[in-house]
Amino acid sequence: MSFNLPKGSGDQRTLFNLSGSAQGYFIAQSCAQTKKPILVICESISQAQALEVQTQFYLEKNTPLKQFVDWETLPYDQFS
Repeated sequence: MSFNLPKGSGDQRTLFNLSGSAQGYFIAQSCAQTKKPILVICESISQAQALEVQTQFYLEKNTPLKQFVDWETLPYDQFS
């Protein structure tokens, strides 16, 4: 299956109404199609973890999948 993915800087796509593990499937297929890193931003850690599991299920073996750690650093926090 081929998707109409962004072609360059500033080119964006928005998807709606993907239910179940369709988001993970779309991300995995996009990775296979582009062979480039894809950044996905989630609203919460729980959503990111669920999406990671779904995406890993559909990814080809040995395809790296990384999740950024939630540091909860706020711009007004002071460090010593």
